Amino acid sequence: MPISRIIVFLVVVQGLLLLVHWYVGVRIAAAIGASGLGQTTLWAVVALLYLSVPAAFILARSTRLGMMGDVLTWIGYAWMGVLFLLLAGVLSGDALGLLIRASGWLAGRDLSPAVRGVHVAGVVAGLMASGFGIREALLPPEIHSVDVAIPGLPAAFDGYRIAQVTDTHIGRILGRSWAADLARRVDSAAPDLVVHTGDLVDGTVEGMGSAVEPLSRMHGRDGTYFVTGNHEAYSGIAPWVRFVQNMGWTVLANRHVLIHRGGSTLCLAGVTDAHEGGAPGGLAPDPRAALAGVPAGVPVVLLAHQPRQALQAQHMGVSLQLSGHTHGGQLWPFHYFVRLQQPMVSGFALVGDVPVFTSRGAGFWGPPMRLFAPPEVPILVLRRAG
Repeated sequence: MPISRIIVFLVVVQGLLLLVHWYVGVRIAAAIGASGLGQTTLWAVVALLYLSVPAAFILARSTRLGMMGDVLTWIGYAWMGVLFLLLAGVLSGDALGLLIRASGWLAGRDLSPAVRGVHVAGVVAGLMASGFGIREALLPPEIHSVDVAIPGLPAAFDGYRIAQVTDTHIGRILGRSWAADLARRVDSAAPDLVVHTGDLVDGTVEGMGSAVEPLSRMHGRDGTYFVTGNHEAYSGIAPWVRFVQNMGWTVLANRHVLIHRGGSTLCLAGVTDAHEGGAPGGLAPDPRAALAGVPAGVPVVLLAHQPRQALQAQHMGVSLQLSGHTHGGQLWPFHYFVRLQQPMVSGFALVGDVPVFTSRGAGFWGPPMRLFAPPEVPILVLRRAG
């Protein structure tokens, strides 16, 4: 991307961020009736929180400042989520306040106290939602079984269990101890196969490799497989691919492997992420290459980071695609914006002729929050259709 476009993008983003901070600050000041020293203090805090957001983005991918960097990243990312939910709350309060004012005008009554009440309620709702979102994000991912009917699945693979780990986003906030606990929980489920469908990490191998290493303890009976996500494209594709291979994982970059049970066969294929083609050392996704040479009649499970990549795999005989990327929306009401870019948010959907299961993911990106989208590690249990 040309430097001029990057500068324009950053200026626009910072302008919008400044505008949102001003709007939310004005509404909070009005809701609590701040004046004099109280108002000055409020705006000083808002200014510091505004600066914490770009600081968090800068620090998130490095190990600078040690524990202080961890704290600053936490504050900046957490505030980004709180700000989003406060914005939703005060906008809702403003909309309801306008309706109350209109009702009062039509009835010839002064309903100003009620208007202020809904403004206060909007701020309180945003703060309460933030607390709930932080709690939900920091809960251990739910490990649960999901039955999947596969047409033509051989009897030998009926009940075959695939643990899908995705969107772990290991970094400043979700570190080594979190990864170790996740690996222990997944391994205790004793899956036949473990797959990671991308966005493993946020940061370089040098900075975050030791935090990721405990995931090497996740073992499937038939191995552990990995496809890249868009955050690998941001963090260094080639170094991370080498790192996970050294952990014992098999990387499926536009290729497949055949898994055998007795005389029966299941195909596991994987494609790179759509962002990877333009990244240094990247490889553009190519499902046709990934599926080249698959024996006729063999069921195919395709790993692809984004659900919309199913659109590239139409009429290729894919029995099931496993994806992540969406985080299940992560933070309500962001769910609705996800649908503008992806064909689905979470769970099962048929995308063209490809059945797709999209996991909400185990971690989170940005704000350490999840609202109405709890973390998960689904165990896909393959069943014979009919």
